Amino acid sequence: MRKESAIIRKCSAQRTGEPFHYASIQHILSNVMNAGILRSGETKSEVFPELQIVSLEQFNRVAKTREQRSVNYAIKCGGTTETVQLEDGTEATVVRPPRAYPRKIVGKALLSGNVYCGHCGGRIFATTARKTHRPTEDNERIAIYKCYNRAQHKEQCDGPSTYRAEKVDKVIEHLLRGIFERAKRIDEKTILKMLVDASAEQCQQELKAAKLEYTKTMKELSRWGDLMLDSLDGTCVFTPEQVKARLDAVQAKADEIAHQVQQLEEKSRQMKPAAADLLREHQQILTWAELFDSAAIGEKKVIASYLIKAVTLTRGYGIQVDFNISEAQFLNGLEMG
Repeated sequence: MRKESAIIRKCSAQRTGEPFHYASIQHILSNVMNAGILRSGETKSEVFPELQIVSLEQFNRVAKTREQRSVNYAIKCGGTTETVQLEDGTEATVVRPPRAYPRKIVGKALLSGNVYCGHCGGRIFATTARKTHRPTEDNERIAIYKCYNRAQHKEQCDGPSTYRAEKVDKVIEHLLRGIFERAKRIDEKTILKMLVDASAEQCQQELKAAKLEYTKTMKELSRWGDLMLDSLDGTCVFTPEQVKARLDAVQAKADEIAHQVQQLEEKSRQMKPAAADLLREHQQILTWAELFDSAAIGEKKVIASYLIKAVTLTRGYGIQVDFNISEAQFLNGLEMG
């Protein structure tokens, strides 16, 4: 992030001293030729290393960032339907877009686009408010989180309308620092083995159960096949139509289980690539651990949004945190020791 900003400032200084226009910056960030790929219409070449200004990985990361921070991202991706438990014990179905980047990086609040109300399930947005009700004496504004439903549709939410961002952010920063400390203390091989072994064991158990169910279904299919022959010979109490209906249902079940077995076998084969992904996650967390305390608020927002999927707020500053990446969830459950 700092490197990209420095490049833009340097390029700006080499021109007339005036900043780039917003549209020019957007064009630079979206031009695939900066990653060494030549393009003609919809046709693209392979990567030419000698033409690369940025790596393809960095270009794709920027493209993903721009997409998730766009105004129409939630509409474009459709969001993910989730069932959440509300504070009063009831359940609510909500739509939340999968987002690994903050909606905005301006402002004093740490969270953006991933804060939700525990009383109605709706979104909470960051804004500011006067510190006191006497603006002539003190014009200072403080960051707050505000429930959209409570502010605009009071009948839909019975929770608080505002939360002091300072209090919420203090808890989240403490949580993130704890994760960073745990990440520094734990050995890479240890965490990799624990996470991958747990996933592999669960996958193998599911695969074993699916194969057992498939064997039972195939035996049932064979029995109904024999009954079909008996029915055609007139020695069965069921008519051929009744047997066929049941035979088709069992066959559909067998096909479904076979597909499930195939998916689980593929998942099992992908455990090694998953281990490599976890290793990259760990290295990324260690990098953020070094940067977090000295980072600007915009950079802290990016780190927090990448690690945290959702923060749910309830009355009395009850805070529930769901993580985006498996290692963060795992490290959050470890004792500091």
